[in-house]
Amino acid sequence: DRVKYVIAGGRTEAVLAQQEIAMDHKILYLGISMSSPPNKPILKDYERYKYYFNAPNCISGHYVLHLAAVVYPALRDVREALGLDRIRVAYLAEKAVWADYIFKLLEQALPKLGCDIVGEWRPSHLTTDVSAELAAIKAARAHAIVDIFSAEGGTTVSRQWGEVKFPAALTGVNVPAQRKKHWDVTGGLCNYESYFDWQFPIAITDKTKPYYEAFAKKYDGEFATWTANTAYDGIYAVSYTHLRAHE
Repeated sequence: DRVKYVIAGGRTEAVLAQQEIAMDHKILYLGISMSSPPNKPILKDYERYKYYFNAPNCISGHYVLHLAAVVYPALRDVREALGLDRIRVAYLAEKAVWADYIFKLLEQALPKLGCDIVGEWRPSHLTTDVSAELAAIKAARAHAIVDIFSAEGGTTVSRQWGEVKFPAALTGVNVPAQRKKHWDVTGGLCNYESYFDWQFPIAITDKTKPYYEAFAKKYDGEFATWTANTAYDGIYAVSYTHLRAHE
């Protein structure tokens, strides 16, 4: 189809495969959502992989700061509220490569923050039932759960955690929770879940607030997620490059 640019990419497993095909054809690949592994081939063979560009929120960079800004304070507050020197933390994440990297980060960081990881539970990203996982986590006497989900499994976790009134704080990366409809689809059972979002109508530059408002107007008030933002930036960069080329 004479494609010159690809603006896409979600999940490490998919991007690694897409990347090879794009590089075979020397197509510029502007990633919008992936972790650090797709960057690594560039260091080994720049001439082949120089057509690949990653989004700024890759796990090896800014993403770690976003995660830390939510997870670490939440776990600290739980520890202080319970009056404990150390708390027990469960890792509940979708079975995907990107979530593996986050677990490695948490394994290194949490023990230094007064947290002991009691176990790792890894259901499908599309799971519709995590009752067995929650029962096992409860049996492990976890004080908090770090959940990592990019797909509808995150909605399941929020809803069932609320249904059973699980006696452990829920914090982490829950992409479905970043959507406006999350409260409605969980029937409000997500209340007190702690997570981060990517964008609010703040004038960081003269473009950020108008972009947010235009997105909400076009998509019935829905919030713009990071993939919308990075895709927009990619298209903006390509369009700007073409305009300059024809000046």
